[in-house]
Amino acid sequence: MRILKYISFLLLFAWQINTSYAQFAPKDDVVKAMLFLQQNEFDSAKKYIDSAIENPELQNKQATWYYRGYIYKALFKQREKNNKFSPYREEAVRSYKKSLEFKQEEQFTKGALKSLEYLAATYYNDAAMAIKIDKDAETAMKMFEKYKQLIPLANPNEDIKKREVEFYLALATLYNSQDPQDSTFDQNVADRAINLYEHVLSLDTNNASAYYNLGILYYNKAASLINKMDYDEPLDVVNEKLDHCVSLFLKALPYMLKAYDLNFRRKDVLEGLVGIYYGLNDDEKYEKYKAELDALKNSEK
Repeated sequence: MRILKYISFLLLFAWQINTSYAQFAPKDDVVKAMLFLQQNEFDSAKKYIDSAIENPELQNKQATWYYRGYIYKALFKQREKNNKFSPYREEAVRSYKKSLEFKQEEQFTKGALKSLEYLAATYYNDAAMAIKIDKDAETAMKMFEKYKQLIPLANPNEDIKKREVEFYLALATLYNSQDPQDSTFDQNVADRAINLYEHVLSLDTNNASAYYNLGILYYNKAASLINKMDYDEPLDVVNEKLDHCVSLFLKALPYMLKAYDLNFRRKDVLEGLVGIYYGLNDDEKYEKYKAELDALKNSEK
């Protein structure tokens, strides 16, 4: 209702010569488009605003492109809000951005930036839903890139790094959902998760979740190799594979110790450390963390 009142207010001013809206005659295509929008006749509103941007007298005015963005945003919200590749949203973004290229009028500039911030948020939300619901990493990346491209213009104060950490952690979790004991375990997929967690650490050097998950991924990589090992192979081949497993346990160790120092998911981290030290045949450290794990479990009973 507030939107309709706002449009009515704008249209009233469009009929008055002594206002900033006097650039439009009462019958020009922009005014017609807004009148149809006020009546929720979106197809007619779209028809006239598309005609307006072809008009030499209107196509270089900030208001024309602002209203076009407004109409296409309305179409997106009504018809394509669940379409991650909505053409209406793309046109709304293009139109609002175009409106910022012309002579700046405060009401249009503020409105365009506010709408672009809203549309950027819809891209971010679509990226999150692509991970959580669709399990579609490719679409999630495309939506997140659109968010990253748009938000600096819409809101320069947005903490993009924080959003990146949130997004890449979620995406890594999608790749890190395999069971290492499953015969379908794909190490290439696990390696994608490793790369993403390492990227998170490049953005946030104290991200405990990334440390823990990297430790688990390298541990699982070693465990998967052990489970698939054929001990009937020549001894030198078996020893080579075992050495590789040790190197993976050693890769896992500093990540898990860092998660331990950050007091992250204490029980899970202790279980990880117990498993790693067992794989490294380090009895002293194994017993140390096993005792702490047992004490924690007893305290939870």
